[in-house]
Amino acid sequence: MKLENHKMKKLLLAILLTIISTSAMAGWTNIGGTNDFDEYIDISTKRKVGNKVKVWALVNFRIPQNDNNDGAYLSEVYNIEFDCVNENYKFLSITDYAESMQAGKVVSSFNYPPEKSELRNITPNSVMETKFKLACGKK
Repeated sequence: MKLENHKMKKLLLAILLTIISTSAMAGWTNIGGTNDFDEYIDISTKRKVGNKVKVWALVNFRIPQNDNNDGAYLSEVYNIEFDCVNENYKFLSITDYAESMQAGKVVSSFNYPPEKSELRNITPNSVMETKFKLACGKK
């Protein structure tokens, strides 16, 4: 009887951990990457106003990045705005995290002032084009 209770507790713990880990990853969809990083988008964060769509995206690096004076980071989350008619985009904010998948402490964070956020063209056959198509509902 004790053995059965022990097995049942292990099974329940495994189920609980699966639910918790799945919840933590909810929303992020892997849309590509390279040997150095994977790119994700959370389409559930999509907000449309007129011809523009805002959505959150994440870059998960395989090795620590250190391109600023704030320290190393393994993931970067950014809010991006796509213009679905003119087919361009701009970054609204970027936050770097010490650990993978938006975990750990915030290493740095930056909000772009609207007048200083540069409009960028979407490169054909790029991961950014994939994000654009998902956000704007293009095929």
